[in-house]
Amino acid sequence: MPSHDPQSSIPLYFREPPILVDSLETTTSKLQDETVSDCLPFLEAAETADDPAEFNSFGLLSLHREDHVQFLHENLAQFPANFVGLDASRPWMVYWALAALYMLGEDITPLRSRVVKTFYPGQNKSGGFGGGHGHSSHLAGSYATILSLAIVGGEEAYSLVDREAMWRWLGRLKQPDGGFRISEGGEEDTRGAYCALVIISLLALPISLPLESPARSAGLETFFDGLGEYISRCQTYEGGIGGSPGNEAHGAYAFCAIACLCLLDAPHKSLNKYLDLDALVWWLSARQYAPEGGLAGRTNKVVDGVVEHHHSYSVADETTPFESAWSWVSRKAQVPSEAHPTKTFDTGAHLQSLHPVYVIPHQAVYDMRDWSSRNPVNLA
Repeated sequence: MPSHDPQSSIPLYFREPPILVDSLETTTSKLQDETVSDCLPFLEAAETADDPAEFNSFGLLSLHREDHVQFLHENLAQFPANFVGLDASRPWMVYWALAALYMLGEDITPLRSRVVKTFYPGQNKSGGFGGGHGHSSHLAGSYATILSLAIVGGEEAYSLVDREAMWRWLGRLKQPDGGFRISEGGEEDTRGAYCALVIISLLALPISLPLESPARSAGLETFFDGLGEYISRCQTYEGGIGGSPGNEAHGAYAFCAIACLCLLDAPHKSLNKYLDLDALVWWLSARQYAPEGGLAGRTNKVVDGVVEHHHSYSVADETTPFESAWSWVSRKAQVPSEAHPTKTFDTGAHLQSLHPVYVIPHQAVYDMRDWSSRNPVNLA
């Protein structure tokens, strides 16, 4: 078998500056050029690097597992006082660290009691979780909290949530136009819709709306009513999806909208019913730039590591003919290669998979839903 050339895995247009360059220089184009200059050194093959050992057989930087694990555990420790501005982001910092540690193969269960104690003060009697102790309930913070509890698992974590209060709070967030506010009196967007449906699904909450829900004034009776139509109105003339009707398309909102529709109904039904998929696939594919290779969140914006996840999961959601989000399974991605047609992208990474809609371990999804279904909410 011939030896493998690391450069063959990376097309030429991802390793050199673009051939055609717009002669009009703007602030955006200057920032784009700076981004290209920053990215190109990392796309060089192993034999051209100062330290070839830093690269895997495909010419890409190897994953420093131990360094990542140490960094993530530090993110679950006590922060100095000057981090007080991140207090409202506490659920997110816990969730991100837990999800990443799981992907790296770390045992999460010893962290269960610490996670439960962290979120106990953030739950409000009126329903939902705030970003920190004394904060108003917020859908994004509640979403990250529920996912964190699902990741650590167990009766102690599941029973922390006041599910009846959560159900009533979500009912107050459901709006007459079918969408969800992110908090009481807050903005309404696709992010709120996705977070709400994930929470409803994982906690097996009743689908019917509480009688006091403002959405009932428009004749809506369930959390699902009018939601598909609301998301449809968020798709823009470009093909992408904005946070709310009339807003600019953004990759993060595309993920939220698509994942939400996958929870609303079988994806092959809901996606085709409520979205122009051809236009959306075109918009998503146009967000990858060369030579950086990364994905941009919006048109004429530089690539951003945050939106890699959102775009990639969005494309997977649309192009995979799954009957139901519950049937989704994970397999190692196969990367074409002349020498090794069946090798994965980084044979030394061995990352664990996450559910593409809930973005937590597959087993964590089933375990939380199973416990919630066996312990139904008592609305008496």
